[in-house]
Amino acid sequence: MSGDKLREKIQSEIQATSAAELLPHLRRDALFIVRETVDMLDAAVAIAGDESRVVAALIEGGNLYKPSLAQLSDWCVDLELRFQFVILQPYVLAQPIVEDRPAPEKTQN
Repeated sequence: MSGDKLREKIQSEIQATSAAELLPHLRRDALFIVRETVDMLDAAVAIAGDESRVVAALIEGGNLYKPSLAQLSDWCVDLELRFQFVILQPYVLAQPIVEDRPAPEKTQN
């Protein structure tokens, strides 16, 4: 799949959800959080495209990390907090939705 096609495919699969809906992915050790300062689509394309140097730089810079159960539990308390997420089997990338960034149109409850 070409880079543009991959990017379009991933973009079309980004959805929004609550923190609680991410818990099953955390429990199976498949959840990664993308820091708000990073474009989640860029990170997802790097992972799906097996761009190991880019992914390593994201991890080393603390921009892509696995949250702790306590951290995600804290996020679950804030019922207004939403995440955009995308599934890249076997991983799930999620990113808190900040007000100045448009939320994806699709929603999972």
